[in-house]
Amino acid sequence: MGCDTSSWRRWSEWLASDPKMLMTFFILANFFNFVDRGIIPGASSEFNAFIKNSAELNNTDSVDTWLGLLQSMFIVGYSIAACIFGNMVHTHPPFLLVGIGLSVWCASAVLAGLSEPTGSYTLLAGARMLSGVGEASFQVVSSPYIQDNSGAHTGFWLGLFYTAIPFGTAVGYGYAAVMATSPFGWPGAFFLEAIVMTPLALFCFLLPRDVHSKSKDGLLLDTLALDDGMVEEGDDHDRDAYRGVSEDGSDMYDANDSLHKPRSSTASSIHPSITEEIMQCLRRPLFVSNALGYAAYGGGIIGFSTFGPAFAMGLGYYAQETSASMVFGGVMAVAGLVGTPIGGAVTDKVLARFKAQGRTAAEAATSLACIINIIGTAIVLATVFAKPLWLFMGSLGIGAACLFVTTTPMNLATLESVPPENRPFAMGFSTLLMHAFGDVPSPVVIGALKDWLAPHCTPSTGEGDDDDAPAIDDGCVEERDDLRVVLLAIVVWLSFSGVMYGFSWWLSRNLPNEKGVPGECECCRSGQGSASHGPDGMTRVPSANRTLRINED
Repeated sequence: MGCDTSSWRRWSEWLASDPKMLMTFFILANFFNFVDRGIIPGASSEFNAFIKNSAELNNTDSVDTWLGLLQSMFIVGYSIAACIFGNMVHTHPPFLLVGIGLSVWCASAVLAGLSEPTGSYTLLAGARMLSGVGEASFQVVSSPYIQDNSGAHTGFWLGLFYTAIPFGTAVGYGYAAVMATSPFGWPGAFFLEAIVMTPLALFCFLLPRDVHSKSKDGLLLDTLALDDGMVEEGDDHDRDAYRGVSEDGSDMYDANDSLHKPRSSTASSIHPSITEEIMQCLRRPLFVSNALGYAAYGGGIIGFSTFGPAFAMGLGYYAQETSASMVFGGVMAVAGLVGTPIGGAVTDKVLARFKAQGRTAAEAATSLACIINIIGTAIVLATVFAKPLWLFMGSLGIGAACLFVTTTPMNLATLESVPPENRPFAMGFSTLLMHAFGDVPSPVVIGALKDWLAPHCTPSTGEGDDDDAPAIDDGCVEERDDLRVVLLAIVVWLSFSGVMYGFSWWLSRNLPNEKGVPGECECCRSGQGSASHGPDGMTRVPSANRTLRINED
């Protein structure tokens, strides 16, 4: 038995020894999560029929509104779980939390599949809500872990991670369309993904408890400093300065804290409460601006994603949902596969250039997000006026590729807007705000607008036994101009992303960089002590209390 325990320990330690393996795990989990997101829009006619026939809705006419609400229900679970998981990483092993969250995700997929035989819209909506718990568990851990362990290739690995979003969603369209017409129906799509995700959930429970918890002396911040080349091995003075500890043993706080007050020296400052971490984020204008820009981006993207196949059918490009979903999904998949990795590579190049110029990573990320967002939105605008299919799909594909380029810099901007110890919570809270102000209201608002302006352009199953019957009502022909107005509303929603990241760019230009000298910040000039600068771009000055620790036992 002792030999078996020893073998098990060696094997689990081997699993955790290579960061690339764990980063690949995050990429796979993210991919399957967004395949799940593509199921409902990829088989919208079948879900529309389910909604109409459900006992609770009693043959409602507002199917697009209820479909949009269904697609957005995961935010309820995410809202609860994101802040909880983001805060619990201070006291619990991150991968254990991920394993618990993914286990809930698998259970939610099974419940979603069971909603069809029971005819319950409520059960399906509740299952979609639970799926948000699984997403929250690894979203708050994944990006900080990748940033910590990817060295000089942060943009590359973050790019791969975020490529799973458009690629997974697009694959979900085709997957749902195929499964919906198979003997298993759309419930089979949920059952199968639960089976596939289960090994990833179990993988988390096999890992040592201290993965991404501690460095040699118990602080994740030390690992960050060494990996980033900011502190040399054996340089205790610089190590302490980075950790927030001055020469006399006192600790430091952020000079860029809008209140310019030291943190409380109570136990809660070591393991902060959710409220304290929320305030830590909201008091930083750069974080708030980034979050609102990300919300506008998410709202625009999910608007296209949820109703994209329906737009393609309503505008007369395709008669059947399967064809529309496959082509639309293919265009978005190619755009994501091309744009997101390019965004990662470009981010690495821009970061290196800005660092050489003594400028902050926050400025590099926000400038890139602003410029490319504006270019992508301008190209997508052409879909509103495009008549031929090649122009519609071409402008959608090229514009979407540009927008996907911004995924890595947008998330990096969030990571750089808060101190390192708050990054897990900031990622969860930022995504929560993105959902709350972006991709949750967007499908509901766009669905309601579409029901109002173009009620005959809703895909529906054909009457009778002819599987090739048109899935769009003939009355949609007269409503195509109104359908383009709905498209324009999505583009306008999306345009606010470029505006907000432009504001973030302006804010980031005023942040002190890592090459600053003592005395240039207001706190230093007021005589509170000498300053040190970490790779997060934050200036730190002496205080009488500790910086926050992540996963301190």
